[in-house]
Order: sequence, then C-alpha cells, then structure tokens
Amino acid sequence: VSLDGGRTYGEEVSIVSGSYDVPNTGVTLAFSAASCVVGDIYRVRTAAPTWDAIGLDAALDALATSGRDFEFVIIEGAVDRTTAGTVKTWRDEREAAGQYVFALCEARGQSTGETVSAWQTSITGATPGFQSYDFGKAGVIFAGEALVVSAVDGSAQRRSGLRPLAARLLTSKLHESPLKVKNGPLPDLYPDGDTASVFHDGRTYTSLNLARFACFQTVQGRPRGEYFLTARTMAAASSDYSEVQRLRVMCAAARAGLPAIALYVGDDVETKTDGTGRITEADAQAIEAEVVAAVKLAVKTAPNEHVTAVSALCNRTDNILSGGELRVAITLVPRGTTNTVTATIGYRLAA
Repeated sequence: VSLDGGRTYGEEVSIVSGSYDVPNTGVTLAFSAASCVVGDIYRVRTAAPTWDAIGLDAALDALATSGRDFEFVIIEGAVDRTTAGTVKTWRDEREAAGQYVFALCEARGQSTGETVSAWQTSITGATPGFQSYDFGKAGVIFAGEALVVSAVDGSAQRRSGLRPLAARLLTSKLHESPLKVKNGPLPDLYPDGDTASVFHDGRTYTSLNLARFACFQTVQGRPRGEYFLTARTMAAASSDYSEVQRLRVMCAAARAGLPAIALYVGDDVETKTDGTGRITEADAQAIEAEVVAAVKLAVKTAPNEHVTAVSALCNRTDNILSGGELRVAITLVPRGTTNTVTATIGYRLAA
C-alpha cells in the first residue's frame, strides 16, 4: 500500500478476510473474489474526514464552556449555508450570555477539474451557496486559495486564506483593516513575489467581493506579487458590521461595557419626586460618565485608539420604581477606512 501516490510502499500484506484496514487512515479496502495478478494497481483518491453540523456545534459549545478567553474562533474546513447557520446561532448564543466573539470561516475551495467560473457561480449562488445570505455579526467567510507556507515544514500547500487572515488580524490593531497597505503585504504566501502564489485575486474575480466574501487582493500601484486581504464580513452590505475591523472594535467595546453596567445590578438610584419614578438627571449623568470612562479605556484612550468618540445615554423615561430596569445606550463613532482612493492628475498654466 502506498499513501504518497506510489513514491513509497509499505510491507507486503496478506489479505485473509477480503478486507484490509489501512493503518492510521480510516480507509478500508474491500476485495472481491476476482483474481489479482502481479502488476495490478488500484488507485483511490481520498479526502480527509471533516466535521458535520452536529460535531461543529458540539465543538463550539465545548470551547464556550472551557473558561478560555478568546476574541475569535477559526473554523477549519469549508462551511455552507447550513453549517454557517450553526456558527451564527452559536455566536448569537454567546452574545446573549455576555461573550462577545466572532468566527473566521472559509467557503469550499475550487475542486479538481472545476473552472474558476463554475466555482464562483457555485459559492455565490443559491443553496448550498451564499446568495443573499446574511451572516449578521457572526464574522467572516473567506473565499479563495493560495500557496500558503506550512508552519510545520515550510512547504507550500494550496489552502484558503483563513490562516493568513487570522495572522494578519492578530498582528494588527483592532481598528485596522487587513487591507491596510501600510502594514505590508502578506508574508505567509509562497513563493515570495510570485503572482502565481494566489489563485483567486479579488481584483480579478470581483464577484467574490460583491458576494461579501473576504478574499486575497492585489492593490494597483503596488509591486507585482504583493497581496493583501479584504475586510469583508458576510453581514449585509448596509450593516455596521460589514467589515471585520468594525466587528472587532464593537466586540471590544461590548466586553468593556458589560462589566461597567453590571456594577449597577441591585444598585439604588435617586428618582424624581414628580410621581414618574424616573431617574434624576444627576444620577443619570454620573452613570453615563462611569460607563463612558470604562469603554474609553478599551477603545479610545491611548494606546487603544480604535474609535473617534464614545458616548453613553441613560434612558430617562423609564419608571425605575415600578419596573426596576436601568437601560443604557452606548454609542461609538468609528474611525473611517479608505477602501478606495481616487486621484486626478493634469497640467495647468499657472503655478
């Protein structure tokens, strides 16, 4: 038996029962009563096992209850609409439990013998594709493959951009787009400086961006062979969370805001004497100031300068005496991201 396409073979095997379990592969070979003669070769292409929706949900739940603190989770293996829905449901459950996280996922890659056009049509089309799919605040779905350097042996393996995207996020500030040219091109591609290292450039295959996939992308005006990563999430294009840096900043702000407002559980506040049961202006302003200060430390105060401004507003119309509920709205003014730059150049006679 050869596991490397005939380069090397294992020891001779005697088949007694008509079947043989190839060690460490999960593959069983079953032989019929037909004669085998010297020189016969049988070739079988196999694929690595992967998870199903039930296994994925169980793994995510185990992570959530592990007590580990994490910003995002990487889902290795392609998702479709069904399993993306599993991730989305899990993410919504995490938010309800006060855990503000998101996921990096990947769409399936281009199959052997499949044209790029057919592949794009498949993943951007109807079920199991992602046509009109809204991933909400669940995160990113990456589409496209490249020769990615293996962290194990330095070899080049055709993979999605999932790991390079994770690496770029972890080496960038929360508010920075993975497309930011000033942060330099991706260092994880092989061979360095060769445009053949990326098979699906978002500048060429624009339908990937239009379908709200994150992808590899060159930038006009930069040297040949430089690649960056787009910031798309699979949220609706009109969403505040349509770019991954916005999602990262909002999660950080929510993680800071929750313990700030939790301090007021069971607290007493001064209410007006006009029979409305509403909070007084002085107490409302004091709460707003404390919440703003806590959130600013996470996303506004140096070195965490991820937003332009932070504000908080206590609801002043609720009857706290009868309802016992204090509502606070926290608002961020984000930093802008310049995804498109346009310049004009020309002559004029005057200086």
